[in-house]
Amino acid sequence: MGENCSINQQVTIGYNGKNAPVIGNNVTITVGAIVIGDVHISDCAFIGAGTVVKHDVEIGDIVAGVPAVSIKDKVKK
Repeated sequence: MGENCSINQQVTIGYNGKNAPVIGNNVTITVGAIVIGDVHISDCAFIGAGTVVKHDVEIGDIVAGVPAVSIKDKVKK
């Protein structure tokens, strides 16, 4: 896990066999999210509440849902 990460309550970060997630810097993982297996969460990513992440997340991406999908283009700026 990188620096300046924010992990909310009831988050599960687990491995699948011997493969564990790699979490970059400045990542936010919100309440109830699940990050499992051989995935890489890149720097500045945001994982929405209750999201199940089973694939890599790009730099600065915002993902939500089961399974996780990018919603970065749908979020108002």
